[in-house]
Amino acid sequence: MADKEKLIKDRQQTKSPKSKLNKGVILTVGVLLAAVVTSLISPYEPAEYSLPPGPQFTGALAPNTKLQGAELLLKDQVKGPESLIVEDGTIYAAVEDGRILKVVDGKIVKEVILVKNKECQTPEFRMENTDKCGRPLGLRRLTKNLLICTDAYLGIITIDVEKDKVDVIIEGDALVEGTRMQFADDLDLLDENTIIFSDASTKYRSKTCPYNHIESQPTGRIIQLNLKTKEAKVLLDKIYFPNGVQLFPDKQSVLVAETERDRLIRYYLAGPKKGQHEIFFEKLPGSPDNIRLNSRGNFYVAMAFAKHPDKFQLWDFLGQYPSIRKLLLQLIPSSYLGEVHHAFIEKYGLVVEIDQTGKLVSSLHDPSGTVRFISQVLEDEKYIYVASFKQPFIARAKK
Repeated sequence: MADKEKLIKDRQQTKSPKSKLNKGVILTVGVLLAAVVTSLISPYEPAEYSLPPGPQFTGALAPNTKLQGAELLLKDQVKGPESLIVEDGTIYAAVEDGRILKVVDGKIVKEVILVKNKECQTPEFRMENTDKCGRPLGLRRLTKNLLICTDAYLGIITIDVEKDKVDVIIEGDALVEGTRMQFADDLDLLDENTIIFSDASTKYRSKTCPYNHIESQPTGRIIQLNLKTKEAKVLLDKIYFPNGVQLFPDKQSVLVAETERDRLIRYYLAGPKKGQHEIFFEKLPGSPDNIRLNSRGNFYVAMAFAKHPDKFQLWDFLGQYPSIRKLLLQLIPSSYLGEVHHAFIEKYGLVVEIDQTGKLVSSLHDPSGTVRFISQVLEDEKYIYVASFKQPFIARAKK
């Protein structure tokens, strides 16, 4: 009997490796089949693309520490101060949790909660429900008493900070030339009645914008809006995530940051080239966000994602492999996609200064990466102010 039991045991042990191998093959085939089926039924359509190599960090782009060690205003009191206005030392900030803040001497002295209903009065609810409570982005001064803002969900709004009053000019999903807005991003004023703003994507909204970055389809557009009549017209469409908007000083043309192609576009509003557009600056050292004029009449261009030429850039590499990006979009839960996307972004802060002829003349760096995910840069007589769409502070560095 003992010999029989030993024989059975030996046979089982002999079969064990083969059995394990079969299970491994079945599991592998199953995973591959699931991936193929998932890919076939996926709603995502990543484009194939290849970005040219970025510039070397030499000359005007030579690394420095001008932003490293900057003072971090309101640290851990705010999240994602995307856009700023600085006036005589007073800062107005558009923050992620649906508020416009007035900051004096590093302290919040007034706040405007954009949506006045009861549930949007708690910060926790606002952060979890930006689609209901607003996500303010681009911010400009409209009149003596009014600020104007592009909100990713609320649309184009005006804010009277002193009176705690918010008015909607056009809704965030307004129909413009047959297509609904999805992502009002940044703006500039052509005159007191007219603005130019970016609708970054007509497919994805703010919460799902990582899908747009990974898909990389040209679904964005630039829109001109009459604030009185509310008439809106598309100036330029089929853009790869148009982001920052800044008029030239003569207001004959406007610069637009094309984030997903690492370049700036110039669109002509008047003059012999009216209605035409051209690439103003290609091969930026990163993905551009907001653009603002500085005291020298040059453009400060914030790099949302800096790209050092000697470092491997995963998402640029995957541009040539749309099937892989399609699988990632399908498999990674939406709640984690943003963090996964940002996890492979270099920890480096960078701003470039470009003159009106398209020449890069200087740059501001934070090699430590504390000041990164930069969305906008402004200056006054003493300081450079740095906004971020993600960080929990406003950075201020001495000039």
